[in-house]
Amino acid sequence: MTGGVETTLKAIESLKAIPAWLLAGICLSIAMVWFVPDFQGLLPSNLKPWLPLGFFVVSVLLLCLLTSQLIAVVIANRIRTAEREKLKYNHLYGPLRTLLLDCHISTVTGVGARRFSQRLKNAFEELSAYKRYKTGIRMAFRALFDKQEFQSSEVEYGDDFPLSKISKLAIEQIQYADEGLLNAIKRAKRSQYEDPSEGSLLTEAEYALSVWIYEQYRRLSRKFD
Repeated sequence: MTGGVETTLKAIESLKAIPAWLLAGICLSIAMVWFVPDFQGLLPSNLKPWLPLGFFVVSVLLLCLLTSQLIAVVIANRIRTAEREKLKYNHLYGPLRTLLLDCHISTVTGVGARRFSQRLKNAFEELSAYKRYKTGIRMAFRALFDKQEFQSSEVEYGDDFPLSKISKLAIEQIQYADEGLLNAIKRAKRSQYEDPSEGSLLTEAEYALSVWIYEQYRRLSRKFD
């Protein structure tokens, strides 16, 4: 029994060692002999009945070989991705999460036009705010369904929002920084100039950056903790 298993394993290893192009060439050659009468006439008559079987066997071997190579490539890519994600977790998002530990952020959400009467009033105001009749109708229709939801975020207690430290760490570990993080940092920096907040209040972009860091940290921690 052991000898049979060893023989099978050796046969599998030998199959893996065969180049795919060689099996493809054999398969194509058998197909040409099978379907081209001139080539088939050069073959001994006792071998002609074996052409379909030979074509089928070589085709199956080629398919198995290509499938095994594809699976090997997929597994290797997943391993590389997992290794990179682990490095990103250890060197980037773990430290970023630590920077936010002493910065306790709270959010308040509200609705400016909860009632239909409020939205109807806003729609009439929009209707008369534009010279072009079509533009007024379009904006009024939009205002009719706009509840004017808003969200305000602030550092309730603890350290100030560490945007400069977050940016510094992302630059130091730039090889692990993804586009989502870098874009969130850029928007947060721009928001401080375009729409500076007062006191402990955060801009929308700063809050979005903190959410991104927390979400990525939780996603990676589920994999590697």
